[in-house]
Amino acid sequence: ILKLAYGENNERLIQLRGGCCPDLIIYVRLFLLQAIVKYHAGDLKGAKSSLNLSQHKLNQMTISEDDMMELLQMGFTIREARVGLRACNRNSHEAIQWLILRKEKQQQREREEQLKKEEKRIQKKYGKTANEHWVDLKLLNVLVSQGFSEDLTVEALKQSDNNEEESLNLLLNSSDLLKIAAEKSKPPYVPTPEQIATIVNMGFTAAQARGTLKLTSGDIEAALEKLLIGEGKEEEEEQLPATTTTTTTTETTTTTDGTTITTTTTTTTTAVETEEEKKKREQEELEAQLLKEAEYSLIDDQEDGDELQPYDIDLTEDTNLFNHYKALIESSSK
Repeated sequence: ILKLAYGENNERLIQLRGGCCPDLIIYVRLFLLQAIVKYHAGDLKGAKSSLNLSQHKLNQMTISEDDMMELLQMGFTIREARVGLRACNRNSHEAIQWLILRKEKQQQREREEQLKKEEKRIQKKYGKTANEHWVDLKLLNVLVSQGFSEDLTVEALKQSDNNEEESLNLLLNSSDLLKIAAEKSKPPYVPTPEQIATIVNMGFTAAQARGTLKLTSGDIEAALEKLLIGEGKEEEEEQLPATTTTTTTTETTTTTDGTTITTTTTTTTTAVETEEEKKKREQEELEAQLLKEAEYSLIDDQEDGDELQPYDIDLTEDTNLFNHYKALIESSSK
């Protein structure tokens, strides 16, 4: 049945597979299984016939160093050479073309994946529109190429939910309002340890360094100038977030005339989060973020896969089993 379906030498299967055939191992194991079943059933002639068929396919999959020499000289690894020759029925020319094509496809996928990651990074930087859609980066590039400011264009797209006509109208007629909105939507600047150290080395406190650097969005020279003329800003001590607990108590009273009166009392208690609780919360948030990134990475790896894997099969166990039953069949035939 397989011969009729795939062709005498797997030619139909190879054509369907795009010039390669990873299915030889199926033949090896199928014929070997037939040989084992026939041997234990006492059919030594049938077992020997099936074993010969398995050996023929096994030989096709066995690649020697001499077979790989041409591909190795071209710079392919041992694994690539072995897999390429297996995939293309030991045809060196086809194996070379097959490997080159897959390298090109892999490089193309890597470039596309890199572009996707960069796009996600930029989208996270810009945030979402009022209707929770990511900013349309293609439309953003079109509008920026027309001379509009990137910051204002991003804000216009967020306000209009990526509507091009509305965005243009906002950019042309409401740029001042967009500037105010864009400024408010910017996340606060976080100074780096190096920037803080530079200003501290000039004789100022770390709190002054942090506060003034935030004020100047990381411009060290501008921060120093403000501090020297007394216009610097000392960072206020961070207010720890408070936790609020609400307790509701309900009391039911029945009067002498049978009327039921329900009284509900709500008590709200506010407690400031301790430093230890804050650290624990931040650690849990960090662990959750790392877990999410790991999950995304795992999904990406699963999507990428390894195209060579179906052809890179360890034949040790199959060869040992083959040799074992070959010896049994030959000894029983004497």
